[in-house]
Amino acid sequence: MALSAEEAARQAAEAAEKVLFCVECEDQEASIRCDDCDEPFCRPCWAMQHHRGRRARHSTSLIGELMPQPLAPSGSGADGGSGSGASGGGEGGGESGSAAGAPSASAAAAPEQSEAARVVIQGRMTAVKEAYTELYEFIPMRLTEQERGFLKVLEGVLEVSEYTDKVDVYSYNKRRVILEQLAEVFETLLAVVTTFDFKLGIGFAEVDLEDMDQHKSFLRHIFEVGRRHKIMNPDKMRNTYGKLMYIMQDAADRDAERDFGFSVQRHINTVTRFLTERSSLAILEDELLTKATQDPSLFSAQVAARVVADKRKATEVLCEKYASEDLSVDDIHHVISSIADSNCYQAQNAAPVLRMIHYLKSYYSPKQTSDERVSLRLRYGESGSKLSHSHSQQYTYVLQSLTLWRSISQQMFKLWMAADSDLQSDRGYRLQNTGQGLNRVQACPRVGRAMQEILGTVQREAGSWVGLSVVHLGDRDVPNALIFIDKYTQVARILRPIVSVLDNLEVMAEDEKVGKYIYQAFGSVDDLRYMIMTDFFKHAFNGDGDDGGSCIDGRLTSTWNWCSKLEKKPFYHVFLLAGFQGFDGSFKA
Repeated sequence: MALSAEEAARQAAEAAEKVLFCVECEDQEASIRCDDCDEPFCRPCWAMQHHRGRRARHSTSLIGELMPQPLAPSGSGADGGSGSGASGGGEGGGESGSAAGAPSASAAAAPEQSEAARVVIQGRMTAVKEAYTELYEFIPMRLTEQERGFLKVLEGVLEVSEYTDKVDVYSYNKRRVILEQLAEVFETLLAVVTTFDFKLGIGFAEVDLEDMDQHKSFLRHIFEVGRRHKIMNPDKMRNTYGKLMYIMQDAADRDAERDFGFSVQRHINTVTRFLTERSSLAILEDELLTKATQDPSLFSAQVAARVVADKRKATEVLCEKYASEDLSVDDIHHVISSIADSNCYQAQNAAPVLRMIHYLKSYYSPKQTSDERVSLRLRYGESGSKLSHSHSQQYTYVLQSLTLWRSISQQMFKLWMAADSDLQSDRGYRLQNTGQGLNRVQACPRVGRAMQEILGTVQREAGSWVGLSVVHLGDRDVPNALIFIDKYTQVARILRPIVSVLDNLEVMAEDEKVGKYIYQAFGSVDDLRYMIMTDFFKHAFNGDGDDGGSCIDGRLTSTWNWCSKLEKKPFYHVFLLAGFQGFDGSFKA
């Protein structure tokens, strides 16, 4: 007999309570357990706490999403299972791989490891290799201790500010309102910084607060810190980042610059910019940098210890080789940590997309089929569909959409930089009711060029293209670069819970009660997996988005619509039992 709704909800709550969070930051789900510390960590915190000294020799085990995943059906193989190598490191300051120089997964895995575990390790190494294609000039530098203090000050001020409430409304003298609100934000920042650095705050107090030109260096720095932090942590500042960028947008206006006597604009501090200022770009061409920036969490516990030792040795050699009056040992550690953070971010951001591509290729054929279980055929009007596709057309359409999302995820830092520049350009904006309230509509030429490059590359890779290739920017559907970048940072957030459920169905079925529910309600684990995948590949790509049809942005909007209807799906309780809490994350993160 199937589980009752109350029983399913109770087990879902129990599953949610079992979610482990990082003992260090306390807001990220833990993916690594240090066996010596006996504590769970997220990847960045584990790397930060265990990169040197005795802790670097601690043994670890993988938890959460890194647990062994089920094998693909016989004969299909895992997507990217041969990826035990690595991409080349920084030729001329170019691409950098995060797992280069590491032992191959198959050679390094312990004899007692299951074939499934080896496939997972290989797949994740390949995910990093494919995902990490960013140039060093787009990798932001990790925040220093002082900058983290400035970040807290900035977030606190933005949290209580009513800037957009007062500015983004129709008014007769908007210029005066903008200048007043900008002055209020600037003055509040200068006053509140005393809570972090008393001497600095007192120094500001001794200068006329209204003479903003005296404080331009600090204001430029604190705004740059907030923007840089957001790029590396898309799930942070979700309540305040939009407000920050709209303040920067208004401050870039010529009238504001003339009134305050300076501009608050400052380039994002990236790895290339940081090293250029210290005349030390040569370190980016050193092959050891690739080893020093590996992510040990991608390997088994046995291999991870060896990778950590290689990282430590490579770091020591780099410090001895490149330390100078211009570039200190701490600076080198700072650069290595920043690139390692980027590697981790790239792996986590692109891995769900790569995994979903693997499921599509492994379980479905592009050829026509009469088997309804694996048929992706769409009819116009069916479940709200605005598209009519044969099975082969829909397969190609989904694969092209996922491949495009993969490419966008791999070049997200470049898109962030382009969006940052577009928002602060002198082109101005207009307030317009887009159907979702008043929005700032502004042209996005840099983002547009970057997206056309990505789209062109994907189209050439695909050979033929199903659907439209229109990219909405600066219009009703995507008013400005901020809305654009926010849309595509959510791709991983959407796919990660789905991938997690698909990966862990066998593990869930091992529980007596949950297994009984799955077999009685769905027939088998395999039938359930096909039901989830077929429903997603059909109805999450059916063109029913508000911006409609098969355009580039409509594909993602359709997927969001599918997410909003998940609670009506017959497999919704399975998601709850797997610990699913939502696609949108926490806005307080």
